[in-house]
Amino acid sequence: MANGLCSDEAVQRFVVSGFVQLPPSTAVPPAAHAEIAAQIHRCGVQEAGGPEDARAGRRDPYGLRQLDGDAAGNNLLHAAPALRGPAFLESPHLVATLTRLLGPEYRLHPHCRGHLRKRGAKTSMWHVDAYKGLPWCSGRLHEPHWCMVMYYPQDTTPEMGPTQLLPGTQFYRGDSDRAHYSRGHIPSFGEQLAGWATCVHTVTGPAGTVVVMHYDLWHRALAAASDAPRLMLKFVAWRTTPPSGTGPPPPWPLADGGASEEEEARQAAAAAAEEEEEEKEEDREGLADEPLLAFLSGDDEQAAHGG
Repeated sequence: MANGLCSDEAVQRFVVSGFVQLPPSTAVPPAAHAEIAAQIHRCGVQEAGGPEDARAGRRDPYGLRQLDGDAAGNNLLHAAPALRGPAFLESPHLVATLTRLLGPEYRLHPHCRGHLRKRGAKTSMWHVDAYKGLPWCSGRLHEPHWCMVMYYPQDTTPEMGPTQLLPGTQFYRGDSDRAHYSRGHIPSFGEQLAGWATCVHTVTGPAGTVVVMHYDLWHRALAAASDAPRLMLKFVAWRTTPPSGTGPPPPWPLADGGASEEEEARQAAAAAAEEEEEEKEEDREGLADEPLLAFLSGDDEQAAHGG
């Protein structure tokens, strides 16, 4: 286990699946997360309705008002200063994970955003976020140069409109599942999904749960059927120097955590059969030099000169 808190297996799972989900720190009381959520909620929500609101940037996509005040844009750390502490950004587990994925000199991007969902919110489209500060059509990166860090300051259940992830889709191309985003030269989301098996991961868990996600991983938010509000506070970390190597590459287990008993038995039988065939081939090569065997096999010339 490297860094003490981020294992080789966790890094391998990130490479395959595009995310790791971190449980809340046992050293942080639930009340700390509850206070962060309360400070964000005290910022209020935007009141949107008419054309003037739309022109002013106030909107209600997917049937839900957006957070207001410091929680509306890039000022989450002002709205809830405790986000800088061990409840989130200084959590040893999170720091160790970002250090292994992005390198010891990783930085936080100025962009951050609070996402609020409660009853009435509709399921959003599958999408990947644009790289903030770069052109919308900026190239995607298979290596994790950018990571999205999502913090959930309350218990999150399936009824609260949780985030859903599509593991492995950081290797897709495109921006969303809407046809016009592909611009005619990128395979549609449906075509890519049909050709690349994956299984949806729904992010639920206790208050303080954190997800570190490859920035190009496809994701969405589900419809909410609960009156309890669900916050997700999104931050962005990026690499400034590559992570340092720690020696030879570790063993690479299967992405599901290891082969099943049936698969292990099949692999063992195949290996035994291959070894037996190699031994037989060595025996045949040795017997090929015997004159009598050459004679019996019809190789008269070898029999004449070898006996």
